[in-house]
Amino acid sequence: MAATPRDPDAPARTPDALRTWLIEHIAALLEQPAAALTVTSSLRALGLDSRATIALASALGERLGAPVPGRGAVRAQHDRRARALARAAGPRARDSPTTPARRDEPIAVIGAACRLPGGVRTPEEFWALLVAGVDATTEVPEERWDADAHYSADLREPGRMNTRRGGFLRAPIDRFDAGFFGLSPREAAQLDPQQRLALELAWEALEHAGVRPASLRETAAGVFCGAVFNDYEGLRLKLGPTAVTGHSSAGQNQALIANRVSYTLGLQGPSVTVNTACSSSLVAIHLACQSLRAGESSVALAGGVHLMLTPDTSVAVAKFGALAPDGRCKSFDARADGYARGEGGGLVLLKPLRAALRDGDRVLCTILGSAVNNDGASNGLTAPSPAAQRAVLRAALRQADVAPASVAYVEAHGTGTALGDPIEARALGEVYGEGRDAPLWIGTCKTNIGHLEAAAGVAGFLKAALCLQRRALVPSLHFETPNPHIDFAALRLAVSQRARGWPTPTGARARPRAGVSSFGYGGTNAHVILGPASRRRRGSRASRSQGRARWPRPRARLHGRSDRMMATTRRTPKRPCRWRPESAGARAPRAAGRRWSRATPGRLGGACGRSRAATRPISQHAPLDILKETRSRRCSCSRASARSGADGARAARRAGVSPGPRALRSSRARALRARRCSTRSSTRRPTAASRTTTPTSC
Repeated sequence: MAATPRDPDAPARTPDALRTWLIEHIAALLEQPAAALTVTSSLRALGLDSRATIALASALGERLGAPVPGRGAVRAQHDRRARALARAAGPRARDSPTTPARRDEPIAVIGAACRLPGGVRTPEEFWALLVAGVDATTEVPEERWDADAHYSADLREPGRMNTRRGGFLRAPIDRFDAGFFGLSPREAAQLDPQQRLALELAWEALEHAGVRPASLRETAAGVFCGAVFNDYEGLRLKLGPTAVTGHSSAGQNQALIANRVSYTLGLQGPSVTVNTACSSSLVAIHLACQSLRAGESSVALAGGVHLMLTPDTSVAVAKFGALAPDGRCKSFDARADGYARGEGGGLVLLKPLRAALRDGDRVLCTILGSAVNNDGASNGLTAPSPAAQRAVLRAALRQADVAPASVAYVEAHGTGTALGDPIEARALGEVYGEGRDAPLWIGTCKTNIGHLEAAAGVAGFLKAALCLQRRALVPSLHFETPNPHIDFAALRLAVSQRARGWPTPTGARARPRAGVSSFGYGGTNAHVILGPASRRRRGSRASRSQGRARWPRPRARLHGRSDRMMATTRRTPKRPCRWRPESAGARAPRAAGRRWSRATPGRLGGACGRSRAATRPISQHAPLDILKETRSRRCSCSRASARSGADGARAARRAGVSPGPRALRSSRARALRARRCSTRSSTRRPTAASRTTTPTSC
């Protein structure tokens, strides 16, 4: 059949022709020379608003002879987008569906990030603070507000609170690397610091999980973030009408905190900001698990953020009668008289367990079940309901399909109030005391960092996950005399007052499990059951079917020595080196070598594109455009992969596991690739001047 001749007057639809036409048309709209435009910049960065984008899409549709949505014009910023536009008139491909998790399938926690009082910036630093029993509450910093001017022991005085203490972040909250997230300084100045904190935590959680953020773009990745108060908008209102700009509406809207993360990272799953008061972040984790099990999300970021910027909110909470005069949370103690407010945030990256095993993700712990309910018509809007608390505990245990006696520790809500502590303890004893021989250990991190309100649930979640991962309990501070209204012996409860090993649960074959509670003062209660990152039996059918998926190993076994091999690689970069075992004639078993090569951090870093400075503060990263994969970033990943691969070789030998030939070939290849990339990209790496932080005032 003869091909239809092409109309010579029809416009060219090749990628090069489309790219040239787009550049010329955008230059005409902006009244700028075409040579001044940066082809890789987004239309928004070039200065085109929504109206201009729609006009551009209309003109592009006329040229292609087919309608083009406004978003299609935005896709024309890269060469591969121009190639996609060349096929715009053809049928669109269907999106691949997300496979839902089973209703009873555990949810894996594969990454975490946090910013907490006491200078805590990573989960590891949080664990160090908990083990040391540090009280991170301090006097109110001078840059926040004048503590003396707003203090009075008499709460009847207007505008006064009965405490001078709280849990505050040490890092300045008015510092933010706007360029790293593609924001202009003007827009960043109008951005609520809680939105900035959520962006930083989302990026760090992905780094902690070893997930390349660009790999989640245009996927069904969900974001569920808890937030309660909006102090930044109150500051703006005090400055008057002159402080309002075109960025104020979106920058200071609390509902857009989760949406900001989804927009910046290009995530197309559910994006929800949750406000259920003190239980917001744990409810967000519950909703994320539900979304994963329903198939709405393939992965999900869940947690919460909370910052204290003005004294007005603290004054209101003090008038409510919730704050302790000494600024310390004395949970379950006879001196309990309120809590200390705290600030911070945390996000965890969640994924169905089967998918995490399939993709070889590091599993920190698993969520076996969760539940949320409300007090209903209790004794008052803010009065806790014992029946509702018992119901939410039983619902979570029922979904997790675990016996109450198998749970050895519960991270309690434990605000340290005279009314709340006895009600919560009684509910825990009545539900978890069934069939229990040993006492149920309880505690709360509020005694260390204060009550983080919107982020309190995720802070307790991280503490329970860290305890479960390390098989140890940490002290709950300020517990001296048991609350006389709590019968600890009859309820089979015990408060952890010192660091100890993980208690043996009832039943010889019971696995370690923990619970986390978070209750909102409006009546919304949440409870989560956590389990360990279990190991499959070697050689089992399920283990063989998982391919390269491995459970995490202790960090001490993943870091060791391989200096001789790496030194030989550096001396002969063009010739692969030969590894000689320390013992003559020794040859590593193939199975052991395969296991080592899959568990090394080098394997993780090379596969995921993890940042070279994963634990560095986000403000010290080079301000790269996170929506674009640059060559220098790939090269830095290769160098990090080579270094971590050497660390894994050293750890394997220390642990008595010899790396096999397959692992050595992989390590040598990474080292050679890192050297070549370092030579090619030496002129493309960011300069020291680009590592500055963009200050934005509160």
